[in-house]
Formats: sequence, C-alpha cells, structure tokens
Amino acid sequence: MAEPVADNEAAIEEALRFLTVRSEDDGWIGDTPTWFGEHLFGGFVIGQAVHAATRTAPEGRRIHSLHAYFLRVVAAGRPLSYEVKSLRDGRTFTTRRLEASQEGAPVVAMMCSFTADTDGYEYELRSGDDVPGPEELTVSPGPKPWVKAGIGPSSPESDGTRRSTHRMWFRIPGELPDDQHLHAALIAFATDWTETGGRPLQLEGAVEGS
Repeated sequence: MAEPVADNEAAIEEALRFLTVRSEDDGWIGDTPTWFGEHLFGGFVIGQAVHAATRTAPEGRRIHSLHAYFLRVVAAGRPLSYEVKSLRDGRTFTTRRLEASQEGAPVVAMMCSFTADTDGYEYELRSGDDVPGPEELTVSPGPKPWVKAGIGPSSPESDGTRRSTHRMWFRIPGELPDDQHLHAALIAFATDWTETGGRPLQLEGAVEGS
C-alpha cells in the first residue's frame, strides 16, 4: 500500500503494550488506552480478551474459534480484569471460558477453543479479478495501529446479486513480534472493524439527502 502512515513503530509499540495482559492473583489485568474517546472500541476489548485466554493455552495449540458477548459499555482509561476458566482439555481441542470485568461489573463473556494446526479444506473465496492489489492503493488510518484501503462492493452478478458488499485491504505497517498468540489478538481486534454497522450500505448512486 502506498503512502505509509507516519510514526508506525511508536503506534505499534503502544498498541502491543495495551493489548498485552499481565498476571495478577488468579487472573489477568489489562490496561486500556484513551485513543477511542470515552468508551473503548469493542474490537480492542476482544483482542485483549483473546490475549488473556491464550495465556492459558496448552503448548502447540492456538485459538480456533470464539464467541464473545458485550454485556456493558467499557470505559476508556480504566483497567480490565480477566478470569479464564478451563472447561476441557481434550486430545484435539481445548475449551476455555473467559469473563471480563471493570470495577467489579461484568463487561464481556467469551467462549473459545484451541487446537493444533492441521491440514483441512479451504473455504476462503477468491478475491476476484476486479480487486486491485494493495500496492495500487493509498491507505488511510484505521483503528490504531491498523491502516486500510477501501475497495468497495464487488460488481453485480448476472442475477443482480454481489459476492461481497464491502471490501477493503488492511494491515499493520511494521514488524511484529514472533508471537502467534499476540497475532491472534490483533486479528480479533480487527474482527469488529467492519464499518457496516453504523448505517445501511449505499452500493450504487448517490446517498439520498446528500
């Protein structure tokens, strides 16, 4: 992607510092930034929760699936506490339940599983011939430390449907530590960043009232 964002290293270092949880008593504690304003971006909370859960993962297994529920708004600048409970350590899968709280009130509940890497089916769809490569696009800031480049919806099929209504490239423009669990936390961070929840998508033509 063209035009890198300034001060990438500092932004990445700060993001990793906040995503990394520390051990305290029988659980984990995570500090929170004030980048997002009064309340935390949900993806950040999920990313930090994933990092807490992965700290209890058996050697050789990484996160495979998760389901998370936001119970309350999470205030920025105040620490989060994470309690991780082991539900099962099987031969193939490991299952954990995580509860996050802030100042004694539960804010997030999450279930997740871990497994080792294995060969399997490929389910990912091809990007399509109409998708420009990231080197052809100009980036803009996303949730810190991500950068993005919007592509827009795919072209209509013969029946009028689209393979995708919202597409973009995104990445972290810099080097990351060789830590697969931290990488998983960053991917979890990005899962809540879709830009589709605030209003319906206008796929063609001008937006009414504009």
